[in-house]
Amino acid sequence: MTEYHESATIALNVPTERVFEFITDIEQLSSWAGAFDDIRDYAGNPVQLSSKWTAISKFMGREVVSQCEVTTLNPPHQFIFSISNMAGDGVNTWTLESLDNGQT
Repeated sequence: MTEYHESATIALNVPTERVFEFITDIEQLSSWAGAFDDIRDYAGNPVQLSSKWTAISKFMGREVVSQCEVTTLNPPHQFIFSISNMAGDGVNTWTLESLDNGQT
């Protein structure tokens, strides 16, 4: 199995708690996460450990259906969910750090 890792570091002029609330709003995930075109089968906010949903995306013109599940939830610092689809399994990890100047 091929392992893929990508990371980025950015500073935001927003408190960590607000960023965490935003990234864990599963119903809005497809509006900002470019990999997902639609979110289905989600029971509703707030997100909880073991929350599950179906993410729909497109790859090379084909619909890809991914099953997602929250595996780690450590507000307001860490949000991890697993992704499973026909291509294999993956993990999406978000780690937030509060900076001294009120940024995230």
